Amino acid sequence: GDTASIPAGTEHAYTGDGHYTKVLTMSSPGGLERLIATAGRPTGEHVFAAAPEPVDVDALREAAAGLDVSFT
Repeated sequence: GDTASIPAGTEHAYTGDGHYTKVLTMSSPGGLERLIATAGRPTGEHVFAAAPEPVDVDALREAAAGLDVSFT
């Protein structure tokens, strides 16, 4: 039940504290959905494995190119 408002240009991160975490996001202006669609991979699982795959930072940077998103 938490909420956060993150001003544009603010560096931030998110992590789930439990094995099963739901997130509802809204971003403005739009564009985040393109990053997720480009960098993410669909899954048929409703609960992810206890040991998630490592994040491919290079793939994220490639997907973010031209979307005004950067990873530090």
